[in-house]
Amino acid sequence: RIAIIGEGRLRAIGGALALKRRFAHGYLLVVVVADGCDSSRLTAAVTSAVPAAYFVGCRGRELSYTLPFDSRGHFAKLFELLQDDEARCSLGVETYGLSAPTMEEV
Repeated sequence: RIAIIGEGRLRAIGGALALKRRFAHGYLLVVVVADGCDSSRLTAAVTSAVPAAYFVGCRGRELSYTLPFDSRGHFAKLFELLQDDEARCSLGVETYGLSAPTMEEV
């Protein structure tokens, strides 16, 4: 069990998975793009595959998206897109990664 204390008060207590589900917004998709990539086209492609996904921000050539936990049913369509060489090339995708939230992010 983990306790979260903020401003001297107990804010939450529970297991790591329960706290992540309660406080995290979803999975994090990080896409590394080629120079000159049209980020709006990539964002449109991601949200077309996972309608509830939303753009979080970018750092250099890394674009980050949050994919809500309850949108897992749409992940197959997203992975089909990201695994297709022609689509990846046209969108400027070099690599990508999907990760679950860590306790530090919660």
